[in-house]
Amino acid sequence: MADEAQYYIDRYYGLLHALRDLPELPPPLVLKVLSTAADFSKDWEEGKRIQRERGLEAVPPVTECEMGAGFWHRVIQSVPRVNVSITNHRRQRGVEEFDS
Repeated sequence: MADEAQYYIDRYYGLLHALRDLPELPPPLVLKVLSTAADFSKDWEEGKRIQRERGLEAVPPVTECEMGAGFWHRVIQSVPRVNVSITNHRRQRGVEEFDS
């Protein structure tokens, strides 16, 4: 039971850290979690490309990891646009930026 709980805790915190830190490529455990949101037709080929570039240690030869890597690439590509749109929205509403 403790091993199973640790497994899910590791997945949960791995995903939270990936979303917080936005690494170029999260660890394989997180890639497997991300594969549940991936679209095979869009993400698997991109994941294979990343695997060829980064190696099997970064993206293990497991379909879920390959799909997760492709999905993560799509997420990372959309982040700058999201940040820009949030900033623009705040400016339009007159919300002051502040450091936290």
